[in-house]
Amino acid sequence: MLKKFGEASDVAEMRDMGFQMVLGDYPIDDVQRAFIQYLKTGKEIPTPADIVEILDPTVKPLCPRVYQSFVTRSKKGPFELTREEKAYIEHYENQQLGRIRA
Repeated sequence: MLKKFGEASDVAEMRDMGFQMVLGDYPIDDVQRAFIQYLKTGKEIPTPADIVEILDPTVKPLCPRVYQSFVTRSKKGPFELTREEKAYIEHYENQQLGRIRA
């Protein structure tokens, strides 16, 4: 965390505004707990996305390798995947579409 020590005040101010913009919808107590959780193992100042992943694990990016393995298996037939695996494919595709639209 000391790597940010001495940075220009306008850079720090811009970073702080980004945190407030992204994390402003979450209760402050939850945000504080997420920061503490992150700082126990993190070696750098977290990004807003790092904190959001702790607050809402469903936003964490899904693994493209897992997605591809499910898609490959699904081509063998309609009964090759479980309901959870089909949901993973759908969630992954929605997540990717959200990134494209953003």
